[in-house]
Amino acid sequence: MAWLSTTLCMAAMSTREVREHARFMTDRMGYELQLNAMQRDDVYEINYDFFAGLQYTMDDLALGVTYAVDQYYASLDLRNEDLSYVLTRSQYERFLTCEYFYRPLRSTGSRWEIRLYSVYPNLTHFYFGTPSIYFSYTGGHSRIHFGTGFYTHRYHHPRYAGPMIRPSRHAHYADFRRHDFGMRPGYRPSGPAPRPHRPGEAVRPPRPNTRPNVRPNNPQTRPETRPNVRPNTRPNNQQTRPETRPNTRPNARPNGQQTRPETRPNVRPNTRPNSQQTRPESRPTTRPNVRPNNQQTRPESRPT
Repeated sequence: MAWLSTTLCMAAMSTREVREHARFMTDRMGYELQLNAMQRDDVYEINYDFFAGLQYTMDDLALGVTYAVDQYYASLDLRNEDLSYVLTRSQYERFLTCEYFYRPLRSTGSRWEIRLYSVYPNLTHFYFGTPSIYFSYTGGHSRIHFGTGFYTHRYHHPRYAGPMIRPSRHAHYADFRRHDFGMRPGYRPSGPAPRPHRPGEAVRPPRPNTRPNVRPNNPQTRPETRPNVRPNTRPNNQQTRPETRPNTRPNARPNGQQTRPETRPNVRPNTRPNSQQTRPESRPTTRPNVRPNNQQTRPESRPT
């Protein structure tokens, strides 16, 4: 167990390497962003806290282990947010255009590397001297001790407060992960992800996977179309829906009259006699003649 602890500690990043990486990055940021002496000291502290937070996960980060990548972007969010208080608005906008400053780490194959070293290959040249707190600072201003940030009210210049401060909350976060480590946000590597060992901590055996495998052996991939599990209640001779719905209404009409007649027949009974089907032209006079036969006409004069 002691030999295994020593081996894991040797694989982790040492404190000397953390200081060297933080100093080299601070020196190049001070040169390109034109930082003053106070800003360079604060930027060195922020970079030191960033690399110290990844001191025991760099090997897993190179392999693309999920928890190490998540921890990297969480530490990067805190680092970039602290830098937004130290840098001015114009300096931070210039900082965003430099990918080797904004997202400094990436993996190539099974190794991790710092992008800045490919831009500045001469690692022995420095534009500024050693920071005054190079040996004395050990992380006293990190967010572990200051929840709201040590550099929040330290400067009073205009500050950048755009959406690019936190890369893990940006719309291009999936592209960042794919470009930096060749993986998507929901990627899970094959094999168990070992937890990093810290000094003074007992080594625990890996936890066995007790989750049952519920997938069948044959379909390894998801089918393109989902099978229809709805029971078929239709008869065999009618698998599909008929084009027209059959007429199930009983036909009350006789066979000889399938359609509606054009005119309605006259069913009113004929009450007139056969001899008088039509109305007579003139009505006969039934008034009796009361005048005498010998006096058919009116006398010309009345007798006295």
